[in-house]
Parts: sequence; C-alpha cells; structure tokens
Amino acid sequence: MTTRRFLPIATSVVLLGGTSLASAAKIKAPTEPSNLTVKPLGVNSFELKWKDNSKNETGWEIYAALGGSTPVRYQILNTPNANSLVVVTNELPGKRISFQVAAYSGLGTAPKLSKRTSVVSAVALSQSVFSAPSNFRVVVVDDGQVRLLWKDSATRETGYQVEYKLTSAKAWGLLGNISPGTSFSLPAGGLLPLTGYSFRVRAFNTYGGSPMKFTAYAKVVKVKTKPFQAPTNLVATPEGEGAFSFKWKDASSVETGFELQRKVGTADFAVFGTIPANATKADTQLGFALDTDHQFRMRSYRLVAGANVYSDFSNVSAVKSSTLVNPATLAGTATGDTAVTLTWTGASLRATGYSIDYREADTTGPFTTITAGKVLTTTIPSLTPGKLYEIRLKAITRDFLGRVTASSGYTPSITVRTKDGFLGGTYPPIIFGSSFLYQVEISRASALTNLTVTGLPAGLVYDATARTITGISSEDGVKTVALRATFSDASVITRNLTLRIVRPP
Repeated sequence: MTTRRFLPIATSVVLLGGTSLASAAKIKAPTEPSNLTVKPLGVNSFELKWKDNSKNETGWEIYAALGGSTPVRYQILNTPNANSLVVVTNELPGKRISFQVAAYSGLGTAPKLSKRTSVVSAVALSQSVFSAPSNFRVVVVDDGQVRLLWKDSATRETGYQVEYKLTSAKAWGLLGNISPGTSFSLPAGGLLPLTGYSFRVRAFNTYGGSPMKFTAYAKVVKVKTKPFQAPTNLVATPEGEGAFSFKWKDASSVETGFELQRKVGTADFAVFGTIPANATKADTQLGFALDTDHQFRMRSYRLVAGANVYSDFSNVSAVKSSTLVNPATLAGTATGDTAVTLTWTGASLRATGYSIDYREADTTGPFTTITAGKVLTTTIPSLTPGKLYEIRLKAITRDFLGRVTASSGYTPSITVRTKDGFLGGTYPPIIFGSSFLYQVEISRASALTNLTVTGLPAGLVYDATARTITGISSEDGVKTVALRATFSDASVITRNLTLRIVRPP
C-alpha cells in the first residue's frame, strides 16, 4: 500500500500581468496541451485541468488576464507530466478571468514553448468569505494512514493548514498545506500503528509578503490507528517444474517488507525469503520440491530501533507443486536394421534424464525401458530388423542413490519400423571335417534385391536360391564371413558371421 503525504503549497501570490518566456530554436517545442477546463474555487482561486499531449515538456506556463484581454504569463509550473493546477490570485469577486496553458521544454532563460490552448474563461465567486472549515472528520484507513475530510467554508483562502500531534503530546506539528478547493477527502500517512493522534485544520490567507492570516481551527478530532496489519488473501499458484508465484493484498502502509514462509509435510514453517514493501505479488520463484504438497503463509515486518517487529500471519495457502514439464514432439528414425534414433523437444530444467519405453507395436506385452541422460536425442539399440515398434518417453529426476523421485507425463506414443536386415545368430557352431549348414535369414525376403556372401573358408559354398551356406570346412581357426544385403528401399545392410572352426579331439 503506497503511503501518500501532504505536499506544501506556495503561499506567495503572483499578481496578474507579466511577459512571456523567451523561446530557443535549438530546443524542440513540445506538443501543445488540449481540453483546458477552469473551475472557480473562490474569489481568489481557480482549478485548471488540461490534457498533456507531450512527452518532452519540462513544465508548464500558465497565462491569465482579466475580462476579455489576451492572457499573458502569470506563473510557471516546473512539473513535467502534470495535468492540473490550482491558481491563486488576489481577490477578484465576480470578475471574469481568462486562462491559457502552454508546455515548455528546456531550462534557463530560453526554453521552447508549445502553442497555447484555446482561451477558457471563468467567473470568480462573488461572495468573499473567510470562515473556518466545518464538518472536520478523520477516518482511520489502516495501521499508518488516515483520511481527512472537511467542508470548505471559505471563498478567499489561499489554502488550508493541517496540523497533528500524538494525542498524549502538547505540541502540534505541521502535517501540510493544502490548496484551496470545494471539497476535501485527503490521505495522510507515515503514522505509527496502534497509536492515538489528534488532528486540526484551519484556512489561511496571504498576499505577496503580507503576514499570513488564519481562521479559527475546526474542531479537534482524535483517532487511533489500527494495529500493525498482516497481509491478506495470500494465493500461491503452481508454475512450471515445481515453481510458484504469489499474490496477496497489502493491508499495511508502514511495513518495511514481507516475510514469506513455507511448510512441507509435518515439518514446521520456515522462512523462504523476504519481499520489499508495498509489493502485492512475487513472480515465479524456483527451487521447490516437485509434485509435493506445500503450505505458505506471510507476515509484514517493520524495522523499529534496529530490530524487526512482525504482524500476525496471513491466511495459509495450501497447494501442490507441479512436476517436471512434459517432453514434446517426439520423433524417431530407423538408423539401421537394429536401431532407432529418437529426438524430442521441451527440455526440462530440473530433469536429470529421460526414461524411454518401447515394445513391438500392436502388442499388449510389457514395455522394455532404457534411460538416457540430460539430452534431447538418444538411440535404442538391439532391436529386431523389419519390426514396427511403439515408443514413448518421459522426463525423470533421480536422487543420489539413483532412485526416481519425480517424473513428467509421457509423450504421445510414436511408431517406428526398423530397416529390413538379417535375422539369426552370427556365431554358428562348426566343426572341422563335419557337415555344416547355415540358413541366411532375412526379415522380409520380398524386399531383398541382392545378397552376397564373401570370405567363406575352403569347403563351404553359398546357395543364392536357398540362401544357405553348406559344406565341410577343410580349414580350421577363426574365419570371418561377410554378408551384404540390398533392399528395395536402397538400404544396404552388412553383417559378419564369425566361424570358430575347431578340430575334434
């Protein structure tokens, strides 16, 4: 909650008349303001409002004139981005005053002026009254802020003086000077919680260097501020991968900051961190346990005599954290007759790896599971040539013992067929001097366009029609036989047979 304090106004009055500021060609002129309105507040004050159309103004030049005369420079407002001003004049009851406003850029004696607004006139109130404000009230807003309300009973005041003190104190202090107006409902902050204060207000009037004149005070009002207020309506919202964001209502105007606490399971609440004063939200905060029930609460704190003083706690917000983000766009490519290479997106910031499930498609048997590290691509080896596989994966985290502690949801399953290739073993038994038979098996014979066998030891031959290797080896030792198959999709698969030819004892 932002604390607002009164700002003093100038008490000197500039009489109508004067000359315009000089302009300088080197400075870019701001865009002229528009929609000027003028409201009479008394015999000596007017409220001007306008639309600020410029982004480079340094301040504003106010023009004024009696009757139908062309307005001339009256006063300067050195406040960029302003859109209103209470102008105080000498007493001009029943007189018509004309106003214009222009923006200016630059400082010193040669700023650059915009065009002026259209001339707007208003008639000062006719009755000159200088009475004390009436119906003075003070409404407690929170632990450090009140709202002051009173009825304007004067028409020739220069402003209002608001004073306050601790109810137990004797001396009054100035809270601020307020511009003239027709009604007042003003915040005043910077007070202490659970403390009694007294307030009073009176009108004042001054012209030029003459002594300030005052009305009587309105009736003194005593109030007590609220106790140090806790934040309310705390809501913790789960974000991605165990993170949370937080929103709450700031019910105090005197806090130094907020303390956020959390609780998991049966543990006690512990401080998670602090947040600066006047905040009402904390964006995504990382590092919470995944897929876990959490409880959060918050309290305000303020620094008093070098130590923190705390409010009560807010409500408890109980919520479960999210788990790992799901990997996405899983794709697979057969990279041989026994391997499929996978790629995916949606890298997790907290995953320690991925779990990959696969099985032959259109079956209801169990999946085979392998794992991969913190990567976005991996290869499934040792598959059967020419088979269609169903594949899915999920992100996981493991603890230091290797146990899975959290996992994401699975990706949608995909199907990938391995390339056609050789089936059967590659270490067939063979004995020197004995008959040998080896059937060269292919995953799909209909897709085979060519098959060659090279490196056969003496005594063995390959029958291309039957795709068999037969004969009696007349050599012993370890022999490597190369198989090379070409398929209709132009893929070429090679395989080596290892023949360990041993002599019988």
